[in-house]
Amino acid sequence: MKKTTKGALAAGSAAVLLMGGAGTLAFWTDSDVVDGGSVTAGDLSLTTGSCEDWVYADADVLGPGETVNLVVPGDTIEKTCTASIDGTGDHLRATVEIDQASVADISLGSDVLDVSAVLTEPVGADTGVDVDGPTPVSITITVAYPYGDENIDSELATADLDAITLNAVQVHSP
Repeated sequence: MKKTTKGALAAGSAAVLLMGGAGTLAFWTDSDVVDGGSVTAGDLSLTTGSCEDWVYADADVLGPGETVNLVVPGDTIEKTCTASIDGTGDHLRATVEIDQASVADISLGSDVLDVSAVLTEPVGADTGVDVDGPTPVSITITVAYPYGDENIDSELATADLDAITLNAVQVHSP
């Protein structure tokens, strides 16, 4: 690039910068503090009650509702538990979920069992319940024993289902 072109660009840039200062606007401002008050958070808790025995799920061939003795690959079993979700808060809504850490190691031999939970009572509670004080709920816990791979090491194995942890979880309330 020629020296004259560089000089012209530098002069033009300087002129633009100087003109920016010529257009300065002055005005007054002020501020004051607003008394915002305070807000207090509510709370949420879950208290479990009793659980029924494990039974075969409705989809099983052996007959829904039969008490479980010995499971085989492909079985789905379930139990219903009662609980109370308690809490305070404007338009508080909650559901119950399985704590995944509590079921991560539940297996029969090398077959990992799929454990899930859903609110079944009151009707329509599967998306959550409105909570304003103690709210009785029923929770159905489902355990699926996968079918497919040949895993002889799962024969006569025992899975400990006594430490399944349930969590009350707030859900958005529109």
